[in-house]
Amino acid sequence: MLCAARLQVSTDPGDPMASRSTALSLALAPILVVTGFGVARAQEPELQAPLPSPKNMLSISAVSSDEVWATAGALFAQTGDLVHSTDGGATWEVLPVNTTSTLNSVFFLDQQRGWCAGNGIFFTTDGGATWTKANDWGSIYTLHFVDELHGWAGGNGGYVYRTTDGGQTWAFGVSVQSGWTVRDLWFRDALEGYAISIDGTFSRTTDGGASWSVVMDLTPSFLDPLPNTTAIEFVGANEVWVIGGETFMHSIDGGATWSQAAVPVDTWAHAAAFADALHGVAVGDSGNLVRTEDGGLTWTTVDTPYGQRLWDVSFSGGVGYVCGANGLLLRSDDFGATWSQISSGAAHTARDVDALDAHRAWVAYENGEIALTTNGGQLWERIQVDGFDEYGDLWCIDFFDANNGWAAGMQQVFGLADDGQIARSVDGGRTWTLQFAVTNFEFFGLEALDEDTAIAFGRGNFASSAFVRTEDGGATWFPSGPVGTTNGFRGADFLPDKQTGWLVGNSIYRTDDGGLTWTKQFDSPVMLASVSFADARNGWASGFQNTLFRTTDGGITWTPQTAGGPAGAAYMGVEALSPDEAYLVGWNRFVAHTTDGGSSWSPVPLPPVAHNLYTASAVEWNAVDFVEGGNGWFVGNEGTYAIRDERTFVATPHAISVATGGQQTFTLRPGPEHENELFVLMGTFSGTSPGFVDPNSGLLVPIVYDGYTNLLLGSWGASIVTPLFGLVGPGGFSQSRFSIPAGTDPSFAGQTLHHAFFTIDLFGSGLMEHASNAESLELLP
Repeated sequence: MLCAARLQVSTDPGDPMASRSTALSLALAPILVVTGFGVARAQEPELQAPLPSPKNMLSISAVSSDEVWATAGALFAQTGDLVHSTDGGATWEVLPVNTTSTLNSVFFLDQQRGWCAGNGIFFTTDGGATWTKANDWGSIYTLHFVDELHGWAGGNGGYVYRTTDGGQTWAFGVSVQSGWTVRDLWFRDALEGYAISIDGTFSRTTDGGASWSVVMDLTPSFLDPLPNTTAIEFVGANEVWVIGGETFMHSIDGGATWSQAAVPVDTWAHAAAFADALHGVAVGDSGNLVRTEDGGLTWTTVDTPYGQRLWDVSFSGGVGYVCGANGLLLRSDDFGATWSQISSGAAHTARDVDALDAHRAWVAYENGEIALTTNGGQLWERIQVDGFDEYGDLWCIDFFDANNGWAAGMQQVFGLADDGQIARSVDGGRTWTLQFAVTNFEFFGLEALDEDTAIAFGRGNFASSAFVRTEDGGATWFPSGPVGTTNGFRGADFLPDKQTGWLVGNSIYRTDDGGLTWTKQFDSPVMLASVSFADARNGWASGFQNTLFRTTDGGITWTPQTAGGPAGAAYMGVEALSPDEAYLVGWNRFVAHTTDGGSSWSPVPLPPVAHNLYTASAVEWNAVDFVEGGNGWFVGNEGTYAIRDERTFVATPHAISVATGGQQTFTLRPGPEHENELFVLMGTFSGTSPGFVDPNSGLLVPIVYDGYTNLLLGSWGASIVTPLFGLVGPGGFSQSRFSIPAGTDPSFAGQTLHHAFFTIDLFGSGLMEHASNAESLELLP
């Protein structure tokens, strides 16, 4: 009893369970036990993206290098929000403001006093904890304050409004002379200020906005486009920039004379900001970002992987922040030379998810973007895929390993037709190269079989096939797969050997040679969208109109199942975790889970609909993927949700008949920090509370010590649970199994067993380092 003595746990010789446990252990002794994998049960999903908001970020104000505010414009008549960070964008809070209109501008004078505006003007004096609505005026696009009392707001019609009491009340100002929308304001003091209109009129006031005079007029002729001037930047007492579109005007004498700076081709700016007299940044369409580090003598394009429109930029010292469409937020720590994403994920509809392990996964979006995570979803980085733009739609993504993968979908051509396109990445999704395009086609799925071989499939007719294949890393793609299937295919799944796989559409096909040849197994009455196998025999296929099939013989026969989804819903994704466990996702915000092979499906509890953008009936889940250990993601138009199982001990099933016998498999996953530590399994008939506390480590083992515990730790233990103890394996995983033979004494029926484990650092501290949760097993008649 070395382990029991080490843990200072006393046994009770008079334990009434001892004789029954002895009988059970004797009954189990002849059984040969092998190791196996356990699986996890459903945990409440957590929204990981888009965060902090999916809405268009239209204005940003850096209070300091760490504190920043941004406005989140309203979508679909929902509330306009403010997002706020005090740690440089590592974490965010979302503060709804009492308006159903877009918030176009935010301005903070200091940490306590700030203003925001759109259709209405709001102010705070307590650091954003509360906001007061001053009026309903709109549409306001710019705000500027010189002190806690004097401020101005500009917007449509060329009007500039002013306040002298910190924004509590506002006076109608006169319209600047052009009457075009005022997009930016800058004031030197309570009297002298400047306004820029989108038609290129740069105006000045010396009486606090009561009257205005034109300083520079870039108004185009009748046939010329508007210059779209949107930004004023003073970098000295008399040095000023007026920027917008491709127009970058510079004056060093307060606007008396002007020169136009040369900018890179394709520059189109919506906003600009200078960190100092030398370093400036302008941001605009399609992720366009240009920068100067010599006071504007030269401007260069900063390459970024973002394809979204960038709306605003703000600096505090050398730290810059950018906000953009669909929730995009960026940060720079080097005066704008490089930028990193500080928002998570994209706001577009997510079409597919591919998880390599618990840390690395990829999501494919409409609008031609993917998002990747390398930290389990703490941050999803957005990347624009080569060959796709805002009119593109990435339907599928699959990686063979951490570096090599493909994404595919369709790209609209002049809004008239769809080109099916495939792009490849060899650096984990950070950069992409368009490899293949075919007209009048849509790719819905693909599978990466190795770093050089992949298949892609969809809907259309390419050489009498809806299926293409590459064997040279994507340099060439050729028709392959089943022919005469112009209705297309929607999903596929391969076993780990990448030889045996299944393909679904209106029919189910199987391959045993890596997709070179296919055999039809089943014709479905409706289109199937997804297929997933736990092993060579057990799998599910799901599709439209509540369609769900199950096979236990490798696809030779398929049996319909009922999952309980809303009538008419499409089951767009299914994922088999084991022969008994699977997840199912679909339209109408439907997520279900089974642990009995699909005999019954239970709805997975979900938090309230994220961001209030949709009603539950409008939420469409499109894909689901899990990795070993019960960790996975499901995605759709509401965003990316993670299902995380934090248990370190997982068992399945949770009930066994003593008449027929059976096995309960254990997965021990204390984590890589416990690799090579000694694990010891324990069990009890007496429950988990209060358990016992190891006096040296303070860890609680949720096992009430009884006769069964004593027997497991004794000579009979190795014949009941195998292995009963051992070293934690690579990556912090080990497996074991409990077995009960058919014909076990029926008096055990109605009893519940619990098991748990602990680890000891034999080669280091010599102390207990980890104690797991407990898992139950009900003994049935």
